[in-house]
Amino acid sequence: MNYKNIEKKDYKSSFEVSIDQDSITKIIDKKINEKQPTFEIAGFRKGKVPINIIKSKIGPQVENEVLNDEISKNISEISEKEKIESLIQPDVQFKDSYNFSLSFFLKPEIKLEELKSSEIEKISAEVTKKDIDDFREKVRKEYYSLESIDVADNNSVIDFEIINFGEEQKKIFSQKEVRIDFNTNTEEETFKDLKKALSKIKNKSDFNLSTKGTQIEGKIKDIHKKIFPDSDDELIKILKLNTVDELNTKISDKLKSIKIPNARNSPDKICFVNEALKEYKRYNSANAIPATQALRDRDSIAIYIASMEINNFIKLLTFVGVFEESPNK
Repeated sequence: MNYKNIEKKDYKSSFEVSIDQDSITKIIDKKINEKQPTFEIAGFRKGKVPINIIKSKIGPQVENEVLNDEISKNISEISEKEKIESLIQPDVQFKDSYNFSLSFFLKPEIKLEELKSSEIEKISAEVTKKDIDDFREKVRKEYYSLESIDVADNNSVIDFEIINFGEEQKKIFSQKEVRIDFNTNTEEETFKDLKKALSKIKNKSDFNLSTKGTQIEGKIKDIHKKIFPDSDDELIKILKLNTVDELNTKISDKLKSIKIPNARNSPDKICFVNEALKEYKRYNSANAIPATQALRDRDSIAIYIASMEINNFIKLLTFVGVFEESPNK
């Protein structure tokens, strides 16, 4: 292996690395020779397959394994020789199989004396009654029960069985028994065909339709409508809480812990710190302007805040530990 330093900054150190192709070839040949005694293929007895045929069958796979091992060793060796402590996994960019660039992203050096004159921006989050009420409504829509009905409508949830479940049907449906929720927001072709054909169908009846050029013969097993909690009292029973105040407090606490004004102070978004250290390598990029930087005017460390629409936050309920997992998911 040969390498040279091509970039050195306070936060980043980059190298160009070349692997000795002859050495790699010798390792590959050795590994293939080791496999010959147990290698089997039609037309040859076990252990009698010629080396050139073995190479044609598994050569690329063995080469990839060897290169991956060597690259990992090279990265460790460079890190030790250069005394580098990388903040995150080094970034590797290949020019070809034997030449690549390697970038380490370094732990920032922060001198305490210099911090005396630094300004720190304090980030606070205000959670309003409207925030809590809006969020509680989103929770209510996740915790519903299903009630069987006689005739479907545009808001139904339908369970059906595909009678002619053959190879063509398997290209569209992964299993014979299917549930479709007409409340789903999608323009997918099969979903639209099913909704059009089944929106007024009777429970327990048979149906035929064509979607994506494939004929579907099915039988309705059950038609449901969603029943949402009518009141906050019903909702807290489902969530196994004691009072509405307890629910509101849990929502408020969690929103305060993750609701931070994003880079543009958009009021309709929340921000979630998502593997910030992994994003450190991107902080000098135009597409990763940090929402906040603890030490202004210094190339120290910037934490990238991943933002998402508040409508998607409901998906993180189980992760952040506000509630138990929804019984409908």
